[in-house]
Amino acid sequence: LGAGKDLLVWFVAFAVTTACGALKGVAVAVAVSLLLVLHTVATPNLTVLRKPANDADAAWRSSPSLISLPAEGARDALVVRVEGPLWYANAERFHERIEELELAYARRGEAPQAVVLCAQSVSFLDATAISVLDEMVASWRKRNVCFYVASAYGQPKALLEAALGLGDCGRGIDDCLSCQNTLNERRASIRASSSAARRRRGSSVVAPAPKVFVRSLPSFQHLSTDLAGWDESPAGPLHA
Repeated sequence: LGAGKDLLVWFVAFAVTTACGALKGVAVAVAVSLLLVLHTVATPNLTVLRKPANDADAAWRSSPSLISLPAEGARDALVVRVEGPLWYANAERFHERIEELELAYARRGEAPQAVVLCAQSVSFLDATAISVLDEMVASWRKRNVCFYVASAYGQPKALLEAALGLGDCGRGIDDCLSCQNTLNERRASIRASSSAARRRRGSSVVAPAPKVFVRSLPSFQHLSTDLAGWDESPAGPLHA
């Protein structure tokens, strides 16, 4: 459970045992432990990862707060890591947390163009998690946001590649970002070619409409955006 939660269980057990006897103390301690386990299972440990842009050899590390994407090695990509299994008990909460991060960055004018999920600590995926991820991917496709999975292994890697049609989910974060940078350069080249063609035809160049953040789970009506103190300690391109 962690040192803090273990200490809480011991304190509750000591207090109840002193006041009501050993039997009730043990029963209350077991009940509190079960509640803490359920809370831990239902709340995915999601962490934003960061890497200095000027240090290519640095390791990706967790950040205690929202980072500035342009100042980091991720550039315009949101890199996150989830600790533990993704399954029916926490899949929707994982979805909600990602949307909170996207919305917070969009309001800062740093809407991510790609999302990279570091799955090196994901030991298990079930059908509910795959369904939620599929819904997230569909929402990102509509907004031209790319999704990559990095460092997956075993059963999660096989499921992600087969069920979601992703590329190699076992490669590293830097490899995923390299693919994203190549895609960005290709898009920029296409936009430049289109602009040049319009100018040659004498047409006015119409500025692209700003991207609008679209929530993909309308059932969540309330969304906390005060993430200044967000401090929880936790690839190939999509094929159409």
